[in-house]
Amino acid sequence: MTRVLRPSVLTAVLLAALLGLVACSVPQDGDARALDQRTVDAALNPAAPATSVPIGNVPVAIYFVADSRNGAKGPFLVPVQRDAMPPGGPAEALATLLSSRPDRNDRDQGFKTLIPEETRLVGVTRDALGRYEVSLTTFKLKGPQLTGALGQMVFTLSHDDPTAEVRFRVDGQPFPAQTSDEANPKKADEYVTRDDYRPLAVPPTTTTTAAPATTATPATPTPATTTSAPASAPAPATPAGR
Repeated sequence: MTRVLRPSVLTAVLLAALLGLVACSVPQDGDARALDQRTVDAALNPAAPATSVPIGNVPVAIYFVADSRNGAKGPFLVPVQRDAMPPGGPAEALATLLSSRPDRNDRDQGFKTLIPEETRLVGVTRDALGRYEVSLTTFKLKGPQLTGALGQMVFTLSHDDPTAEVRFRVDGQPFPAQTSDEANPKKADEYVTRDDYRPLAVPPTTTTTAAPATTATPATPTPATTTSAPASAPAPATPAGR
């Protein structure tokens, strides 16, 4: 026969379990530690469903590099979707970029990343003017690869705000951001924007619309007109004998 516990008995059992948990939370050194509220809620209301915060499932856009796009020769920066940590803002998107490698689907489309695997993101700060400062470690690139890698980060940070300004620090030191305009290098403390990497943007798809063929208007036949020459009068007869 199944014994059904009365509410008062059930409450007493739960309180006893809670006291046991509290006792377990006090370490041997005597320093009490706060019990997690979720543990208390679960003990007092075991029927309540457990809640969890989604981790790593906020879709964001990060930018990889493609050698060609829309029939044009690159390199170009192309957005792909990845899952980031909540809240999925620019900083989380950048962290996802640095920890991501192109998957098989990306590689089939010719996408790659120029950011070295050993490069680590130390942090992203944003000042009162909305400008970003990105701190990295172990970031050693030159030439077009450096430009492309910086472009990946700038485009990822500014995906939702194309006017966002970004500057970099590497190993704690200000880092001059090389742009597509190599003839005019930036200073170490200068900010860059998407406009500084405009040549890496994917060109728009061009569509050629053929002009509709014109139909020739058939010529209207002109009716032939025949003009008869006037009949000439017969010459008068000459009388005989003259």
